[in-house]
Amino acid sequence: MNSDNNLIIKATPFAEAVYGLKEATFESWKNYAFALMTIAGADGLSTDEFNWLLRDIGLKLTEPNGVIAAMKDFDYKNKDLKALISKVYFFAPLNLRRALLYDAVRMSKADLKYSDEEQQAVEKAAKFLNLREDIALEVEGLIDMETNVHKTKVQLFEADSHAPYPLVVELVSSNMILDYGKALLIIAGADGKVSEEELLWFIHDFSIEKGINSDLLKDLMHYDYHTEAFEDVVNRIKLKSSLNLARLLLYDSIKFARSDQDYAFEEEQAVKRASRVLNVELSIATALERLVETENMVAKKRRKILEN
Repeated sequence: MNSDNNLIIKATPFAEAVYGLKEATFESWKNYAFALMTIAGADGLSTDEFNWLLRDIGLKLTEPNGVIAAMKDFDYKNKDLKALISKVYFFAPLNLRRALLYDAVRMSKADLKYSDEEQQAVEKAAKFLNLREDIALEVEGLIDMETNVHKTKVQLFEADSHAPYPLVVELVSSNMILDYGKALLIIAGADGKVSEEELLWFIHDFSIEKGINSDLLKDLMHYDYHTEAFEDVVNRIKLKSSLNLARLLLYDSIKFARSDQDYAFEEEQAVKRASRVLNVELSIATALERLVETENMVAKKRRKILEN
């Protein structure tokens, strides 16, 4: 076997959070991508679908270039799906068959069309993967839920209607990333402490999404959130995009405060106080709380489906 195929490529924290993946061989990542191209390419692989897959590989792999190069040279037409899947092995509590179907449907819907040919190809893949019809329907239902959540986020954060999933938020500079994190710590620490569960959320979910490097994260871990006024910190933050900063910050504050499953009275009051400081209407703040609750429910459903 070619030594490149045995090369271990680490998964990103995003892939670990969604799929439970930590690493896999180049051969596994490559053939996983090939299998998705074969399924979604049943009626011809659209530019949107291929771009989705390139972006998805970039989200999953810490070093995606080799896999992306192989994808660009791969002829997905009339390929043996069984042979491709037999070369995929992930060391994770992940049901590979369900994960493959999950990603196949997501990619097939990337161009906002789900043609009869693509649906038939996904159904064929489900049968080949020995997935019952009810499991396939569950997977499609999960993706519909994720799509609705994404649409809600696009609306609430005033994003472009064609913003990709997951919604990426970019801050102007490392100093502003630092201030964004500080603002969240101030709110989460309103009850006197930041719990271990909250810190884990901060280290993993938030730092991954905002692209915080180890040095910035270290600075934030040593930050005394009692020393600055919330208003002063917020006034220093600017985004690269036109997303609604106030709503984004309130949304992340709610996620942070709820991450330990204990939405304390002090934290709830701090979130309300933050909404006033940020001039976020009560109806929007309530909608953001419901969004977080819905996202948590969808995440639990995703884990149940992909790990069984």
